[in-house]
Amino acid sequence: MRVIIVEDNALAVVDLREILEIAGHEVVGVAATADEAIPMGETGADLALVDIQLADGSSGLDVAEHFAEAYGIPSLFITATLPGDPRVGRYGVGHLGKPYDERTVMRAIAAALAAGRQGD
Repeated sequence: MRVIIVEDNALAVVDLREILEIAGHEVVGVAATADEAIPMGETGADLALVDIQLADGSSGLDVAEHFAEAYGIPSLFITATLPGDPRVGRYGVGHLGKPYDERTVMRAIAAALAAGRQGD
């Protein structure tokens, strides 16, 4: 599976990349802001791991909305607390709470993939 990571915490990115690559997934892009992330939709990713609050005050919800509307890429939100914004349910296929470990990441990705297949 091809994955985009949209996260502004560099240590979290390193951890996520390692977990994903050990599991055999390919990280096709990493971004810390919405402006950096938006063009990555063209990578043909299968899933985006998206933090809600990004560097420079930009919103991961905007990124998830763009990925879904323009490219059909589902987003798994990686955040400590989900906001009450209706876009969470519309564009997210799950939630990975912080802090997380390898097992919770893999479980959340499996659930997100299953949810994505049900939507097909």
